[in-house]
Amino acid sequence: MALVLPRPATGPATPLQPLARGVASSASVSSYLGPRGATASVAFSCIALAAAKGAGRSKKKKLAPSTFKPAGKFDLSQEKKKQARKKQQELFNVQYEAGAIAPLYTWDPLGFVSKAGGESAMKESFFRLRCAELKHGRVAMLAVVGAVTQHFVHLPIFDGQPLGFGALNNSAALFGFSLLFITSGYLEVVVLTQDDRVRAGSFGDPLGFAKMMNLEDGGDNLDMQNKELSNGRLAMIGIAAVAITEKLTGLDAGEQLGAMFRFS
Repeated sequence: MALVLPRPATGPATPLQPLARGVASSASVSSYLGPRGATASVAFSCIALAAAKGAGRSKKKKLAPSTFKPAGKFDLSQEKKKQARKKQQELFNVQYEAGAIAPLYTWDPLGFVSKAGGESAMKESFFRLRCAELKHGRVAMLAVVGAVTQHFVHLPIFDGQPLGFGALNNSAALFGFSLLFITSGYLEVVVLTQDDRVRAGSFGDPLGFAKMMNLEDGGDNLDMQNKELSNGRLAMIGIAAVAITEKLTGLDAGEQLGAMFRFS
């Protein structure tokens, strides 16, 4: 910045040197303004130098560390789940649904969902198939537990009846299976009806397990959905393996379990 002082009203004109950064030589100013002016110019120069030095120090001053602390602990995994749910609401995509887990992820080799048509048709097809998968998985889990339990526990009215799938060839056991089938059908059609406005297979949390376990999103917790689907898929394979093994060896589920531990 260059500063040139104004020419006085009287006296001879004297050329001035520019004041670099607000500072002028005392000789030039004294010859121009006289003793009093020289004193004022020196004072002005000192003030300008002090201001420049203070500005330099202010630039080097470091900011104090922020004392701001977030209200809660940031969890990257939970944030990813929230983003996934948000994207799922915006646009239907199977890879953001429960059950799309390793190692197969969105396994649909026959294209029941991907070849259903538009987004609405894909969503409808997925909802219907997911309901069927959950239903079969839940029945299979109960069947595996029941197949093992019936080897050790019998109702009095079924004492002396064949065990395992061989009981279906007996009239008394077949009558008991018919009662079980009718009861299950009544629960499905009348009591546990599927609401299309909620996620597939959701019937709330009547026993309050989600609250006791303090699960995020309650009964719609994504991790619990994945666990249920995984166990249901394994149970469907398991009960099929039990039936085939019993047909080939004549051993019911309890005997198969004992043989597995005996030969392991």
